[in-house]
Amino acid sequence: MARYAFVTFVLFFVAVVPRHRRDAAGQSNDFSASYHSDVADGLKAAAAAGGFDAVAASANNDSSAATNGTAGVYRLPGGVTPVSYALRVDTDLDRLSYSGSVEIVIAASVSPKLCRIVLNAKDVSVTAVRVSDVNTGAPLPVVDRQLVDGDEQLIVTVGGRCLIPTRYYVVAVDFQAPLRDDMSGYYKSSYREENVTKWLAVTKFEPTHARKAFPCFDEPALKAPFTVSIKRRSDQISLSNMPLLNSSKIQHTDMFWDHYQETPPMSTYLVAFFVGEFYAMRTRNIGIYTHRSYVKQAEYIADESPKLLKAMEEFTGVDYTLPKLDLLAIPDFAAGAMENWGLNTYRERLLLLSENSRAKTKEFVTTVVQHELSHQWFGDLVTCAWWDYLWLNEGFATFFEYFATKMVEPDWRLEDVFVYEVHQLALNADQSPMHAISGSVETPEQIRSMFDDISYSKAGAVLRMLQYVVTEDNFKKALNLYLTKNEFKAATPEELWNAFEIVLYDAEYDLGENLTVTKFMKCWTEQAGYPLVEIFKENDAFVITQKRFLVHGSNDSTDDDVTKWVIGLTYTTQNRKDFNGVLPNIWLTENKTILTDQDGTGWYIFNLQSIGFFRVNYEEENWNALIGQLHNDCKEIHVLNRAQLIDDAFNLAKANKVDYALVLRLSEYLKNEDDPIPWYSVQNGFAYLMNRMRRCPNGYKKLKAYVGYLAGLIYAKTEDLVVNHNSTDHTVNTGWNAFSSWACRLDNEPCTKSALSYFRKWRRGKNIPADIRDAAFCVGVKHGDLEVWNSVLEVYVQSESASDRQSAQLALACSKDKIQLSKYLDFMFEGYNGPILPQDFRVIYRTLASTPQGIGALIEFLTTKLDRIVNEIINGEQVATSI
Repeated sequence: MARYAFVTFVLFFVAVVPRHRRDAAGQSNDFSASYHSDVADGLKAAAAAGGFDAVAASANNDSSAATNGTAGVYRLPGGVTPVSYALRVDTDLDRLSYSGSVEIVIAASVSPKLCRIVLNAKDVSVTAVRVSDVNTGAPLPVVDRQLVDGDEQLIVTVGGRCLIPTRYYVVAVDFQAPLRDDMSGYYKSSYREENVTKWLAVTKFEPTHARKAFPCFDEPALKAPFTVSIKRRSDQISLSNMPLLNSSKIQHTDMFWDHYQETPPMSTYLVAFFVGEFYAMRTRNIGIYTHRSYVKQAEYIADESPKLLKAMEEFTGVDYTLPKLDLLAIPDFAAGAMENWGLNTYRERLLLLSENSRAKTKEFVTTVVQHELSHQWFGDLVTCAWWDYLWLNEGFATFFEYFATKMVEPDWRLEDVFVYEVHQLALNADQSPMHAISGSVETPEQIRSMFDDISYSKAGAVLRMLQYVVTEDNFKKALNLYLTKNEFKAATPEELWNAFEIVLYDAEYDLGENLTVTKFMKCWTEQAGYPLVEIFKENDAFVITQKRFLVHGSNDSTDDDVTKWVIGLTYTTQNRKDFNGVLPNIWLTENKTILTDQDGTGWYIFNLQSIGFFRVNYEEENWNALIGQLHNDCKEIHVLNRAQLIDDAFNLAKANKVDYALVLRLSEYLKNEDDPIPWYSVQNGFAYLMNRMRRCPNGYKKLKAYVGYLAGLIYAKTEDLVVNHNSTDHTVNTGWNAFSSWACRLDNEPCTKSALSYFRKWRRGKNIPADIRDAAFCVGVKHGDLEVWNSVLEVYVQSESASDRQSAQLALACSKDKIQLSKYLDFMFEGYNGPILPQDFRVIYRTLASTPQGIGALIEFLTTKLDRIVNEIINGEQVATSI
């Protein structure tokens, strides 16, 4: 699932920054012969993850509290393994409901017999349950079936001889339900075409929503092949994970059954299907689907996606597994995107691209698609055995989101972007108490909480660190071994570390200090937080210590053994200035070490190119020397270390490790900084400081003026390059978008004047550059009246450009009119009938939280309308909690 949901608002409002193959015709209809043997192997991983223990289950399975109706049991008990699914779904878009049946072949493993079968089910009406012996066809009496709502489980009790080991049985369940309206499970979505509402139905199952669509064994390690059949009208299409096998017309109706080829063994959360009136733009085995009027906007990604897919094949050395890949643009979608195997789903604005779109939108579309394509290997082909190890899916997808896209778009400087969008974001998140990368979760709510900056960004940053420690060549070989050895299975981190150990052993590659990858990586994935490395120089030696870094509080009372990391240290000095020596010079494995360097003179800087996941603090003398170098010639220090110095300094000051006077002196060098990368780091730093200073009117006014002055410098530089020098450089154009928004929000006069001029041109019907629209629309709304606000709202409602719709919604919160902002919040009560799509409700309150007027409106909204928020708004409790 895309990281988009976690970074978009950080990018736009905290930092004010917008972030060979099988031929389908020749594919066998029967995947099961080659895959069924892999199911049992996958179950071993589930057991290792604590998923189930068949041996421990009693003959009647009464050891599970779920079987006697006791709430609070969320994991499925042992004793039953799914072998295959046959799923039939009949979707009625006129009544906005569906019915269906699922036949699950299961194997029992409990001696002497098993009398209760426990599946997952939630919010579906079970109309019939049948159990039969596969070998004989004889039915088993179903003496009871029970839905345990609190545990989200369906318990089927069979009589007679029950289920005995080594036999296969079929559990057939008939079900029906309305199409959901909360963008989870099997849900409805709509769009307008020629003034007619068109309905569609689509799935979104990750992490625990497949059970909301049909009863199943809804745990990631319980992989099995699926055969899917979808009923549809003649004017509709259906889609599923695999290519269409055949269609059969239902006599005397305009209905068809579409039957799809069997999938490889896969987790339930990756199953997907769609019914609607979509059209496709195809490139080889990839199809981009949307509704009729948006098909042209699929051109860019139709051209780009084969290159992105090829980049993953080249990096991993593993071909894409399935015969086809479809990408769907969905009007209403809760996440940014979803990696359903062979049928990826996206928000429209993260897949479609109009001609006049912002450079950053183009980058977002590309990297989000790459994120989901990466999942076809990491998550789909090899799946985390349990949600404790979500990072095995999302950390790799975040890593490849940048580093595989970099192979396709080398001029976008995506590793540099990674440092401030992923690495620094993760450092910021993890400097308050958080969970470790490998967590411990059971309930659906706990599972959902794992989809955060730790599982995505920190895991991605730690994988980047690992790549540099073992070298890129060994990294690629280890991933190839991990994927090929565990294909169609579920894995834990141990399988990943084993692959690295084997590759490094064969390559005779020694990390040093008797270190193994397992020992190195476990300290980063199994304990929360990260270290602060502090360094001071005594004669010819560096004295280096480590301690967990926390912004608030300390770990003084924490056992040092628990808060110790294995840290690969890299550094350079003023007389060397070698920033390319990224292999560790020395390992810090204890809380203190001494590094002798008789040749190094002048300033020194550790953690070259910001590869290690830690912060660095120096003695004041070295900070002053580094600041002096930045003022004299900042380019003598690598750009990523310039960004690192800024980010570390701001956060060290936040933790009272350095004085803010030092931070401000450091920031003064920025008048000589032409590279956009460090500027993103300083935006993040000042955002926190300005939020805290709002309570001090005089100090805030001075700080705002200073930050506005700095923002104006980089805004003017980027605008000059674009407007006067016609720069087409991707980084420059994304910078113009980001820094114009930043400077104008700070009321920088030249920026405001220019943005207003652009806005007035737009109001006169003239086209303006896409990369200035965020600033122009915001300034226009800020200085405009209700009629202006409504005209920008109309762009969100009516425009076919996803980039323009986003620019418009971002601007709606720029109004200074509290009454208008209150009405804006009230749009959420209108749900799907209002002007703002429910998927964009989060944008409303998060953008409002970026201005004083918006904060006031949010407080009033929450305190005066809490009951209505909870009861009338879609996902109202979540909205209230977020506000």
